[in-house]
Parts: sequence; C-alpha cells; structure tokens
Amino acid sequence: GKPADIKNESVETINQLVCPENTSILLQEIESPDQQRRENAGRVFTSLGSTAIDDLLDQLRTTTDSNERVQIMHLISTAREKALPLITGRIKKEEPWFYLRNIAYLLGQIGNADSTRALVPLLYRSNEKLRNEALKSIYRVGGDQRGKILMEAYPSVDEEFKPGIIEVLGQSKAADAVPFLMDLLKNKPLIASATRTTLEEKICSALGMIGSPDAIDLLSDITATKSFLGLRAYPEKVKAAAARALITIQTKAGQSPER
Repeated sequence: GKPADIKNESVETINQLVCPENTSILLQEIESPDQQRRENAGRVFTSLGSTAIDDLLDQLRTTTDSNERVQIMHLISTAREKALPLITGRIKKEEPWFYLRNIAYLLGQIGNADSTRALVPLLYRSNEKLRNEALKSIYRVGGDQRGKILMEAYPSVDEEFKPGIIEVLGQSKAADAVPFLMDLLKNKPLIASATRTTLEEKICSALGMIGSPDAIDLLSDITATKSFLGLRAYPEKVKAAAARALITIQTKAGQSPER
C-alpha cells in the first residue's frame, strides 16, 4: 500500500546493501554458536532477495576454501523457498561436477517434492560422487514422488548405478515400485554376471524393505530353487536375499515365515 516512489527507493536501498562486505558479515554470523544471531543473519539475508542469493551461488562456484563453501551453503539454506528456483536453475547450465554436487546437496536440505525432478539430470552424469549426492537428495526430499521419479530414471542410468537406484526405492518403501521390481527379477538374462547378481540381490532386499505381500509368490519361487518361466535357477546369493526378504514380508503380514 506504499506509494511507488517509496517502494522504488526501498528496493534501491536493499540493492545497495547487497555488497561483498555485508555478505561477509552474514557469512560469519551464520556460523555463530548463538542461535539468535544465526536466525537474525538468515532473516537479513532472505530480505536481501534474489540478487544476494545469486551472488552467493556464484561465489560457491569459485571459492576454493571448504569452510567458506560450508558457510555459503548454510546461509543460502536460510532463504528456503525463495532460493529454490535460483538453485534449480543452475542445474540446467554446464557447470563443474563439484559445483553441481553442492547444488544437489542444497536441494536435499531445503527442497521439496516439486523441486526434486530438477535433480534427475544429475543421475545421468558420469561422476559417481555427483550422481550419488543427487540420489541422496531425491531420497531426502522426494516424498511420495520418489518411486515414480526413480523408476522413470532407471532405464537411462549407467548399469553400475542401477543397484543404487534399487536400494533407494527400497529405503523409500515405494509401494508403487513393487510391480516394476518384480518385472526386473523375472526378466533374467540368459547369461548371468556378477553385476546382474548384485542387482538381483538389491531387488530382493528392496522388496523386503517395502514389505508388499504381492512379492511373496515370486520370492518363494526363487528361494525354492525352481526355474522361473523356463529360465535357470537364481544364484545362491540371490536366493539367500530372497529368503530374507520373504521372512520380513511374512512377519510383517502376520504370517508364519516359511522355512
């Protein structure tokens, strides 16, 4: 309800306050052992608006001081929802992996289910540390969208990264992923490999963590050493993982675990 000239002057004053000297003060205050001082620093930073957030995101890319990087991420985190569009916008650009890893971490701290999809392109990167950070952040803030997001990403990620996707589906207790995981188990290759065995173990474990009774019949077939759909029996490690998952599901469902 203020006149336009007062609004404009206020905006100009705020823009003048966004300077390296004041930002440095806030970076020091955000690490204060005093909670009130930290909260005050966060409120002041948030009030400075998108220019201050963008400046700090640029600084995060260029600084070589690890302590300073931590301070920057702590301060940016105080802006919460105001910072989200500016953070996700950085993922679309061609940036160094270590910078994108910090961006993924930030989203894992202040993101939400709506902003989680911005992390998906990072799952396809070749750098292991970067994609693992993105996966952890999806787990932290993806909510009930985690299953859908990870199932959609699964076909396009590196083979060596797929067990990690499966593990997070289990940790997320993504019930909507149960048919997907069962199909992966059924579609066995003719020639087994160590990588495939590891994947099958992870799938069985994930089904156990999710705890859906829908998986009981399939897990029972695996543990009984029967061939499934005409294919050879599963490796011993997979059968053992299936047996553990079966016990977990049956116990949860109030059934007597089969031996």
